[in-house]
Amino acid sequence: MRFGMALALALVACGCTHERVALNDRHHPDIRITAFCEVTWRGKIVDVRALPKLLKKAGYTRDDTINVLVSDGITDRRFPYTVLYVLGQGGFPRPILVSERHASSSTAKPAAQPKPQKKIKYK
Repeated sequence: MRFGMALALALVACGCTHERVALNDRHHPDIRITAFCEVTWRGKIVDVRALPKLLKKAGYTRDDTINVLVSDGITDRRFPYTVLYVLGQGGFPRPILVSERHASSSTAKPAAQPKPQKKIKYK
């Protein structure tokens, strides 16, 4: 009885501490485009034309959405769209570009009411 209880607690503890990160989550994309227009796959610089082959080896299917993180330093979108084109030609029709920008909003303080001016009396 004690062994069974200890085994059950060990399995629960191991199961709770093990967390599986989703493949290609928006917050953890596998493909990144740096500010120097280098394409990285899981932290290693790769050729753009090798991306479809790497994705197929990693187990991605045609139905998966591929998130491509674009660095904030890139202002010209021609290179990121070239990466999307290569992925589409390689059999992945659902790539999207994501960025690290965060939307934020703030409320403005209400304007102070103007004080009435004193009337000037002329003599």
